[in-house]
Amino acid sequence: MKQLTYILLFSIFHFIGQSQSVNYKIDVDDPEYSNLMIGVEAFYIDMSRLNFPIGAGITAQYVGKPFTVSLIVNRALFDFNKYTLNALPTLKPQNSFELGIGLPYSSRIKNKEVRVNLSSSSSGGYTTTTYLNVPARIKRVSSLRGGLYHYRSSYDNEPFGDIVIDSVNMVASVQDYQPGVNQWEAFLSNVTVNGIYAGLSLTSIKNVQISSESDFRGIRSNSGFSMVYIDAIFAPFVNVGSYLHAPNPGDAWNLLTPGLYDLNDSYKKNRFGMRLGWTFNSGFAGWKNQRIGLYSRMEGGIRPSIKGGGLYGLLTVGIGFNGKIGKGATE
Repeated sequence: MKQLTYILLFSIFHFIGQSQSVNYKIDVDDPEYSNLMIGVEAFYIDMSRLNFPIGAGITAQYVGKPFTVSLIVNRALFDFNKYTLNALPTLKPQNSFELGIGLPYSSRIKNKEVRVNLSSSSSGGYTTTTYLNVPARIKRVSSLRGGLYHYRSSYDNEPFGDIVIDSVNMVASVQDYQPGVNQWEAFLSNVTVNGIYAGLSLTSIKNVQISSESDFRGIRSNSGFSMVYIDAIFAPFVNVGSYLHAPNPGDAWNLLTPGLYDLNDSYKKNRFGMRLGWTFNSGFAGWKNQRIGLYSRMEGGIRPSIKGGGLYGLLTVGIGFNGKIGKGATE
């Protein structure tokens, strides 16, 4: 029994020794190779109770000294609300714009092992990946940030309660529907939010490339620019828009005067929000020039909006570009 135990232990240690005996050299270990990330968001989806738009956009993140800059621009190319029965031609598509600045309060280089994939193969529905843990330097910058926040979306009024139209004062309000006295309308409109945000961000940058003269060919790499952020949002301006009532000729049941009805006081408004997000650009594995990679951004939280319509989540995918302007935050 002891002999069998010794044989098993020897086999295990021999296997471990073999699995780690890969000869390689580190060609590049440069966390200062980039301080600018530009993301071309070819696909953008925003999911909330208000709307479900699909679009595109562009983002930019600059981490320099003594400040950082953040830019986000998105616009819906396909807005589901515009194709509903009650949609008007005046309905505007979803869009968003943010411009912010940050002040780094911590910047350091950390030594840590990172995973570098050597090869992968698929068989029988399974994928086997061979990788190494390689010592590398990672640049980490923590910043206080804040900026301007703009968001516009169309919405359908039905999920948020009955809207009753007052044809005397040309306004809409939330109240009980009384047949023959007032009139309930199903419609779509826009909500536009303008405010500010403030929060924290953590940026990580790495660029490791290895090669070998005996065990594998070409370059293997693990490079990327990523940022995690958390923000509080305050929007003093939440504009619900107006409803254009243009009934069909000969509609005997219509009690309303045709015209533009103000919806700004129709719903309670939530002027505060918060969000948590992650954006990254991972350089294409095996490319010597790690300036281009797969870009993605994920974000979720509660936006300022009409009450009950703020919860959301979004996902973007595209191509990212890493560049260098001036000096980094640790130089």
